[in-house]
Amino acid sequence: MVEDFLRQSPLSHLALAASGRSQRAEEDGVALAERPYRTVITLRGQAEDAVFVEAIQRALGLGLPRKVGQVSGDPRGREILCLGPDEWWVTDAADDAEPLVTSLTEAVGDLFAQVVDTSDNWFALELSGPRARDVLAKACPLDLHPRTFGPARCAQSLLAKAPMTLQQLDDTPAFRLHVRRSFADYAWRWLSDAGREYGVSILQS
Repeated sequence: MVEDFLRQSPLSHLALAASGRSQRAEEDGVALAERPYRTVITLRGQAEDAVFVEAIQRALGLGLPRKVGQVSGDPRGREILCLGPDEWWVTDAADDAEPLVTSLTEAVGDLFAQVVDTSDNWFALELSGPRARDVLAKACPLDLHPRTFGPARCAQSLLAKAPMTLQQLDDTPAFRLHVRRSFADYAWRWLSDAGREYGVSILQS
């Protein structure tokens, strides 16, 4: 694990803190923010194993979503994203994954399961505002119509050439995009450019 004093956002070279607003400007169609230090724990297990499901629920206090694309929890706090039949992400606004990894590891014990802290692999961006769907539609092949993709939904897809995990947070709409840290600069610049025609507010992280 990287020491706290050595950690920095992969976008630190852009000095975003100096230009960040507290909220989206009324005239801008989208707002963009970095969320560089979210906890992301990859959890593998058997959804049909009641003991596994109950163990995770006890450890997290959240129901384990069984259907791919479902999300449970608080979008501004701790959540579980179902990414596959036997794969979930446990994400948290807190940037200290160790206690959560310990709790989950103890919960699954000797079950056929795996808990891995992958936080340092991922970088989160949030895109919100009335034109957020229009920006994403320029380079994401998913059907993002509200009837198909709404709050408490997630999917693995692409943002132009960057693999991402996309999640809708609320009806603003607001979306969270997880990309690998090596794609952070690419994704940020792509979204900033794609949103320029609608007006882009940069928000404080």
